Amino acid sequence: MKSGNAERAKCVLIIDDSLTIRKALSKGFSRLGFQVDEAYNGLQGFTRLNTATYDLVIFAFLMPVLDGIDLATQFRA
Repeated sequence: MKSGNAERAKCVLIIDDSLTIRKALSKGFSRLGFQVDEAYNGLQGFTRLNTATYDLVIFAFLMPVLDGIDLATQFRA
């Protein structure tokens, strides 16, 4: 018997200001069956984290607008 969660694709949010890194990670996770969302800076990532549920979040530490450390701190608060 499958549960409702087993049927749902896993979701990953990739937050990085580098388009090259976002696209490389997105391609890899898509191949693994993940639904992939991307954000190009910490503030956009923070907004997405507050409007959707993710199984995995990958982010850079150094980003414009809101860096990774501040992003993690604000999200955990």
